[in-house]
Amino acid sequence: MTTILREKSPDLELLEVVMPRLDASSPYFKELKERYLIESAGYEGEQSIYYYINQIQSDFFHLHGLYFQAHRSKCQIDHLLIFPHCILILETKHYKGELRYESQTGVFEQKVGNRSVRRRDPIAQAEMQRHKLTTLIESSPYPLPPIQPLVVLTHDEAIPTIEGNEPNMIISQRLLQRIDEVLMTYAETHNQKDYLENLAQFIVSHHENRQSQLLNDYPSILAHIKSGVLCTGCGDVFMERTYSTWVCQTCHHRDRSAHIPALRACRLIFGDNVTCQLVAKFLAIPPHTARRLLKRTAKQIGEKRGTSYILM
Repeated sequence: MTTILREKSPDLELLEVVMPRLDASSPYFKELKERYLIESAGYEGEQSIYYYINQIQSDFFHLHGLYFQAHRSKCQIDHLLIFPHCILILETKHYKGELRYESQTGVFEQKVGNRSVRRRDPIAQAEMQRHKLTTLIESSPYPLPPIQPLVVLTHDEAIPTIEGNEPNMIISQRLLQRIDEVLMTYAETHNQKDYLENLAQFIVSHHENRQSQLLNDYPSILAHIKSGVLCTGCGDVFMERTYSTWVCQTCHHRDRSAHIPALRACRLIFGDNVTCQLVAKFLAIPPHTARRLLKRTAKQIGEKRGTSYILM
């Protein structure tokens, strides 16, 4: 059974709506584009591993996007697989090209063009996740099962070289084989299905919704975000509202509901609770039009000057 606690990271969700509204001349554009590409690659890696997880024959619980607090700090786990024999932590890395890992030192390098870029030690990262998950489970009424972290290199063009003995860093094509090996190692440990379900529910109960720190990192970025309703056809220009529909003057695409993704962007940037004036400014429409759209798509709170709306 798969429980999706989070698919896209909050930063990726926010960047997806900010980048199309950010002019290339903005002082933030280059840095945020690089951050967007990193977040997108991470998401693609997490999603690509589903192909292999869906082929696992054993009974298990799958938690995707777990985020919890332990030891006064937060912990994020891409994929957590709870088997009758043990728990597997899957830390995905979506790096392509030549990769080199030194098991003795933890040095992890990616060759980019003619230079090598030093990356964080993924084995140490996965081991830290195991330590924090151990602390969480030890606070439960359930016995602690063996926990095995695996680092999975998910990019099809990854060419890894591992110096030394490190069986827990693998390419995604070897995931099923490695899972079988781990399960055989802990074959003598066997817990009942109700134990697995209770443990999974306990872990899920400690999951927290992660908040994006993007606007905290770039507090002046709001002044650089362009207003309007992006074309749902070409996605390149802003649409004009004509006779209760939205029309793109470039590709001539028409869409009566084009304001829906624009309101979602507004919610991600400004939060759930908004005023009519803020929405009118963000969508670049008159206040009376914004009020009419909000009455159809949002929940009204208060009256007259104290009126605000909860975006769904």
